[in-house]
Amino acid sequence: MKSRQITDPNDLQDSLPDPLLEPTIDVERAASLLGIGRTKAYELARAGRFPVPLLACGRRYRVPSAPLLDALGLSSRVGVLSR
Repeated sequence: MKSRQITDPNDLQDSLPDPLLEPTIDVERAASLLGIGRTKAYELARAGRFPVPLLACGRRYRVPSAPLLDALGLSSRVGVLSR
């Protein structure tokens, strides 16, 4: 999956995870929401400096949705982002 920067606010709303439906997302998607490139995101993850806590699952990282939304200044309350 190729990561892309989100510039249109409508695209942002569509790409925000709902913590109830997606408790975690991949690093590439989180990086896109944070405005970080894929390579830099993985560098930060390996160095333990990613902007939000990560879950290490073997050689993969998962980003918990609720802390990510908090870091973005968006509500992480249950059901708030449901369409």
